[in-house]
Amino acid sequence: MQTSSREKLAVYTVIQSAEGGEIRLRVGSGQHNDDDSLTVQLDAVPINGKLEIRRYLPRDRVSQQRRAPGLAV
Repeated sequence: MQTSSREKLAVYTVIQSAEGGEIRLRVGSGQHNDDDSLTVQLDAVPINGKLEIRRYLPRDRVSQQRRAPGLAV
C-alpha cells in the first residue's frame, strides 16, 4: 500500500510535570515511506523510552488548537 504523500511527522517524548500533568517535548521528526514503514530522525534520545509520533503541525497551528476549547495537543 502506497501513501498518497510524504506527510511530515513530529516525534515527541512525554515528561511528567511537577504539577502532575504531561509535557510533550519534541525530540525528532519523521516521514512515511512508500512501503508503509516510517523513517525517524531523533535529535535527542528520551531516557524514559517513550516516543509519540504525530502529524507535524506548524507552531502557529498548534497555538490555535491550544486556544480552542475542548482540543488537546
